[in-house]
Amino acid sequence: MHWQLHKVGSQGALCGDFLRTLPLRNPVTHTLRRRQNLSLQLMDCSPSLTERLRASTMVSSPAQTQSLSLWDGADEFTPHKDRIDAPPLPLPAIAEPVRVIIVRHGQSTWNAEGRIQGSTDLSVLTEKGVRQAEKTRDMLSSMRFSAVFQSPLARARQTADVVMQGQPWPAPAVTAGEKAQAAGAGSGSGADRLRVTLPSLREIDLYQFQGLLKHEGKALYGEQYKKWQKAPDAFELDGHAPVRELWYRASLAWQSFLQLQPATGETAVEGGDAATDPRVILVVAHNAINQALVATALGLPPSYFRRLPQNNAALSIFDLEPVCSASNNGSSDSGTGTGSGGRPLVTLSCLNQSPDNPFKNPDKVVANVVLITPPRGLQPPRGPTRMSSPSCPSLSTASSSSSGMRGAMEDASGVEELCSLASVLSKLQVAHVLAGPGVGKNTIEALLAGQQPLQPGAISPTASAEDQEWLPTENNGATAPATTAESATATATANITSSDMAAAAEVHCPGNATTGGSRGAIVEFLELTAPAVAVWERAVSLAAAEMAGGDSGQASYGNVLVVLDEEAHVGVVWAALGLAGSDVGAQLRVSPGGLSVIEFSADPRVTPATVRCINNTAHLSSLQGV
Repeated sequence: MHWQLHKVGSQGALCGDFLRTLPLRNPVTHTLRRRQNLSLQLMDCSPSLTERLRASTMVSSPAQTQSLSLWDGADEFTPHKDRIDAPPLPLPAIAEPVRVIIVRHGQSTWNAEGRIQGSTDLSVLTEKGVRQAEKTRDMLSSMRFSAVFQSPLARARQTADVVMQGQPWPAPAVTAGEKAQAAGAGSGSGADRLRVTLPSLREIDLYQFQGLLKHEGKALYGEQYKKWQKAPDAFELDGHAPVRELWYRASLAWQSFLQLQPATGETAVEGGDAATDPRVILVVAHNAINQALVATALGLPPSYFRRLPQNNAALSIFDLEPVCSASNNGSSDSGTGTGSGGRPLVTLSCLNQSPDNPFKNPDKVVANVVLITPPRGLQPPRGPTRMSSPSCPSLSTASSSSSGMRGAMEDASGVEELCSLASVLSKLQVAHVLAGPGVGKNTIEALLAGQQPLQPGAISPTASAEDQEWLPTENNGATAPATTAESATATATANITSSDMAAAAEVHCPGNATTGGSRGAIVEFLELTAPAVAVWERAVSLAAAEMAGGDSGQASYGNVLVVLDEEAHVGVVWAALGLAGSDVGAQLRVSPGGLSVIEFSADPRVTPATVRCINNTAHLSSLQGV
């Protein structure tokens, strides 16, 4: 075996026992960091180790498998003593509103390889990862951060460096141990803009799995690896419970975020050249720890791990407000205390937002339910019932009749946003559409501009006569011809009678309506007072309707588009998480033009839903509504 070592910097050093058997491909280069003041680059110039690992399917004893792991029972994070299998701590009380923006790092070298990273620090950003971080920087360009908390791992620190480009940031990064001293230094010392490296923000500790390719983990650990895949919250390894430890560690991180609230007296100025909003905190970390941060803020247990995934360089936004117990969701015992010392009111304003295609892993996802709220100016009238928290039972219950409402509020102001949504939807073939109360025919037509034309007679028995007027009819037994997106947009705006109609006619959607599969969408209009749970169950039943799988002959499932107002949209998300009617002490926000994607990896009737994103507005010109 031939190794080449090259000194490349001064950030940590290499443990003396690293040469046991690192599972590296040939050739490959990694930057290795450990406990001393040296950084080395290791290049494997030996014959491929992949063949050796293929033979590991014969390995059976713990002594043999241990030699293939990067874990030796301790690492640089062991002294922090935060690997604790205990319930997460409650969120601390806050004295002023705080916005927390949580970002995952961009694609890393080990992401690209499909290697299990865990809390190792042997990977860095790829060129693609840097570009992803730059997109996130652009999405957040109007924000001014009062503090930044970053993982100690290089891939997250690199991402934070990119996201912070252009920020007025005089203070250098400090460690968690230096944070208190810096925060107490007073205004004018840089204490009102801290950048803190927080060990609790490292990625999930996966111990003996770390460093292995996923297929190697399956080969080496068999049933144990299967438990990690199927029931991660109950999974244990090397005497540890990785996911339950992660939830506890996320709660420690929240203590650090919310207990640091510098009071500068300055107000929020988006797009300002020098102003700092003391309410905005940036957090840059990793997929699993970010899932735990989201879940612990919402009050969700470790069983929700992998149901709230975080894409590379995607962001999630929380808005937290101090409240007394009497106003916290109207419950006298919600939160963790009483009066001003209780749990803050938590609102998730968006989840896992990025400008990239929101429909991920087409080889693993068998069906999607896509929720869309029409843009401003194309929304149905708002009813008195709000759906921000899961305990709210039903859709908006405005008293107007369905036929009188439908289309009444449509005008030209939201057509361009509809075009953006149609462009997003063009990446997914929609089989069914559920239209909520007040959603007009032109809205549906514009959203489907990138789809195949609707099937003749594709209509629910519950649709009104007015609904049926705009649906395609049989043309001597032939399907209506495909149209371009421009003509579809023209149709969508043809009946708009506002004074802005002329301006709207100038808006054209890119793309072609013939993209996607060969099946047109079937439209069904919802009852005015349909409960959110009933809407979700109907969407699942439509997604689960098996269709011919084409040449393969295998069954496949359909994608369902649900178009609803904000309150109903939120209610369906809670239902997808199995929390409709519950009081989790948190709220969701949906903005006009917001999009949420819910995935199924197998039969939707029996598979827990994965929420890919909530209130994604990246297709719009800015972070609207958040």
